[in-house]
Amino acid sequence: MPTCLGSRRATEGALRRRRQQHADALEAAKREHEAKLAHEQRIREQVIATSTTISKMLQDFRAKIGEATEAADTLAATLLYDKCAAIVRRHHDDALPVIEVMPDLELRQKATAVFEAYGEWAVGTAEALSNLTRRPDAAGLDGTREQFYERARRVISDASG
Repeated sequence: MPTCLGSRRATEGALRRRRQQHADALEAAKREHEAKLAHEQRIREQVIATSTTISKMLQDFRAKIGEATEAADTLAATLLYDKCAAIVRRHHDDALPVIEVMPDLELRQKATAVFEAYGEWAVGTAEALSNLTRRPDAAGLDGTREQFYERARRVISDASG
């Protein structure tokens, strides 16, 4: 009889170990899934925060550009374009804490490129008005923003996949 009892205890012990291993595996899978969801959420929040700051910058920027194009004289327009550059710097400064922690280098570069392009255009336009030289071309401005959004969509998609 002792053999049956010993065999039964061994079977129960093996069963407990398998149940515990299964529970541990389930818990590990749950933690991994939760970590993945948290990572996806962080990326979405970073992209949303940066996108929102870019949108606010563009809204303020366009309002000031409207004022500059209707300015009474060159000096007033120059000052307004300088204010456009200051608007871009302020919004970029607001976005930097989020941009700097984004896990995707290309996305960080594209976000920064949006602010740089708009800022450089505003500064270049103010300088051109002051020096009576040709104004910089604004054709690439929207392209930098679209490149950021395209990369943001890919980063979010990759994080979800």
